Amino acid sequence: MNEDKDDKYADEEEGMTQVRSIIKQLNEDKPSKEKSREVVIRADGTKVVRVVKKRRIMVSEKDKRRKGRRQFLAGLLVSFCVIAVLVGLFIYRMATMAGSAYLEQQAAALKESWGATEVRFSGVGVSGNILRLDSVNISFPEDSMVQSVDMSGISAELDSATFISGVLSGELVKVQNVHIQLKEGTDHLNLPQAKGDDVWNFRRVECETFSLQVGSVATTPVLVDKATAYMYYPNKGDRSNCVVSLHGGTFKMKGWRPINIGEAKFNLTKDAVADFAIMGTTDSRNISAELSPTNLSIFGHVARGGSLAGPFTFDSHNVPLSEFTDSRFTAFLSAKSEAVQRAKDKSQARILMPFGTDRPHFTGEFSVQNLTVVEFPALAKMLEHLEPHKRREYLPATIEHARVVLGAEGDTISVKIEEGQAAQRDVIDIKGEMVVDRDNILSGAMSYGIPGYKTHAEYPDGKADPIFTETDGTAWVNTQLSGTASRPMDDSEVLEARAAELRKSRPARMQFAAIDLDKMAREANLDSGVQKPSADSGEALPSSNLSIPGNNQGGKSLKDIDRDNPFGDSSQDTQQDGGLGDPFTPVSPF
Repeated sequence: MNEDKDDKYADEEEGMTQVRSIIKQLNEDKPSKEKSREVVIRADGTKVVRVVKKRRIMVSEKDKRRKGRRQFLAGLLVSFCVIAVLVGLFIYRMATMAGSAYLEQQAAALKESWGATEVRFSGVGVSGNILRLDSVNISFPEDSMVQSVDMSGISAELDSATFISGVLSGELVKVQNVHIQLKEGTDHLNLPQAKGDDVWNFRRVECETFSLQVGSVATTPVLVDKATAYMYYPNKGDRSNCVVSLHGGTFKMKGWRPINIGEAKFNLTKDAVADFAIMGTTDSRNISAELSPTNLSIFGHVARGGSLAGPFTFDSHNVPLSEFTDSRFTAFLSAKSEAVQRAKDKSQARILMPFGTDRPHFTGEFSVQNLTVVEFPALAKMLEHLEPHKRREYLPATIEHARVVLGAEGDTISVKIEEGQAAQRDVIDIKGEMVVDRDNILSGAMSYGIPGYKTHAEYPDGKADPIFTETDGTAWVNTQLSGTASRPMDDSEVLEARAAELRKSRPARMQFAAIDLDKMAREANLDSGVQKPSADSGEALPSSNLSIPGNNQGGKSLKDIDRDNPFGDSSQDTQQDGGLGDPFTPVSPF
């Protein structure tokens, strides 16, 4: 009985076990004291047990809800205070930004950031969350390549960060006109260097009309006129790199025809042009659907302090070769460029912009189509030793696809053709180098190779005439050039005199049957650009009045001169367009 009083939770009988367990758990949840024991060693080395008692307090669900409400109300009060401060700051910013003093402050900050000599704002300024300015004019010091930047018609929707930080910021700025003026004589890249934080912080800029000019209009080496511009920062939060994209407008180079811009992109870092591409056409805007338009691509990059002249990689399609040679070879050489490499890193042609020169210089390897060489006396001498029915292919000989190498040194321009690079299968192979200097004087060497079997019918022994040098089945006529670009000459008379001596030891030549060369000339359509009349059309066939360049018989008709001369008067245009195929559309490098 006493044992039961000492332990009121002892098991008295099996039926009361569950009840007592519940009572015991309820008593443990009541506020009570917790004891913790810790063994402490005294200074004399003895050990004692230190007992710490902590009172345990029971928290009910009601207490928890009451505490939660107090925390919510405290948080709400703090949030209200923060919002009130922000609204007050917002209203204060809006009020201070609306005045002219704020614009003057922004102008001063922009001047310091860009190291400008003068910054002028004019217009409304900030009204509500809208920025409107009539114009912004910025001038730069003498050591900068930029002379001035003029913008007009500026508008932007400002985001809330503007009225908290005080820095004009937002997603998009729209500008009606932007004109960038570079200093006269600028030929190296020297971009203005921004200092400190950005004064304006917009991610994109759209411009209706963009222009860039070096020096005055009369002397500018390059000019971008009336383009639509778009600038953006590709990496959010990173202002060290931006992309400028141009569409439409005109890109002009001194001494060359204007390029109508299809697309242009510039990757700009803070101090360099990391990469750029300009793609367009030299055709007029109203291009006939039946014509194959020209396409041009200029690729490159400019490091800080690097030359703006280049050279840069160049590629083109359907542009006359004369456009790249300052029209030096139009009298006797015609072709059109043919782009076969569509990647900027594979083109072998180069362009040097006209900074400090009168025109751009084009050098390197060009792929061309419809290469035609005419007007050289040696060609007439060569065809005299072919059977008449074999001459049709040489009136004139046109090479469908060729590779030529352009060179430029000062005012001297050259066209070099390696063996096998300008060859029409079973017709002709042309090699050599033609050079025209600043006075239009022609020099160099040209060789014309034709299949040897075509030259074997003239002699009973089956060997070519001595005017040829036969090598590996090809008969070559090797000449030295002279005269001028407008009246090209060669040493074919010397070759003919030398061959005449050698003919004395050869069998007698076999006479070719007579042939109507006037009819051959009409069928070959030597008169380029004139529609060849049909025999069934009832039109009168044009009479021939072709003459041999350099021949002392002057302008006699073909009926009155040597039976085998197929060449025409220098006044006749022999350029043929031929089949140009599909135009090359440049692939954007970005």
